Amino acid sequence: MEMNYKQLILGLFLIGIVLPGLAQPADGSRRDRIEALKIAYLTRELSLTSDEAKVFWPVYDQFQNERKALRKEARLEKVEAQMNFDEMSDKEVQGMLNEMVDNKQAELDLTRKYIGEFQKVLPVRKVAKLFQAELRFKNQLMERLQNGPQGGPDGQGPGQGRGFRRGPRP
Repeated sequence: MEMNYKQLILGLFLIGIVLPGLAQPADGSRRDRIEALKIAYLTRELSLTSDEAKVFWPVYDQFQNERKALRKEARLEKVEAQMNFDEMSDKEVQGMLNEMVDNKQAELDLTRKYIGEFQKVLPVRKVAKLFQAELRFKNQLMERLQNGPQGGPDGQGPGQGRGFRRGPRP
């Protein structure tokens, strides 16, 4: 009973943070609104207690920052390679392939490192759920962006006030 009470308080707190973010003008804060939705979604999906949330979010933010830096570097290398691909020698193409594999390995190493860090602050099942929930959030976000504000052809998609769904689509 006490745990449900804490979750209710945490949920209301997060709603207080998320709703004002959604009411901001659409001209520059889209990324911030998506990030707020992601925080609320992951908190709900992982059933984080307030104590867990206090220690989890700083670790998760650091993970996200490091992962973003790796992905940005990979994107820059990919754009550069696409622009110059026809002019590249075989040796340069081989180097590009090696960099691509090295970047993927660096991201795997980072994930492995942070699984250990997350396990210091969360139970192992919640750590496993984190990666599942991230993937579900990403898929639902992509669906929502593709379908636009009306959802789907029937007008009943995520854009109609249902928000991000939990679990598979009915």
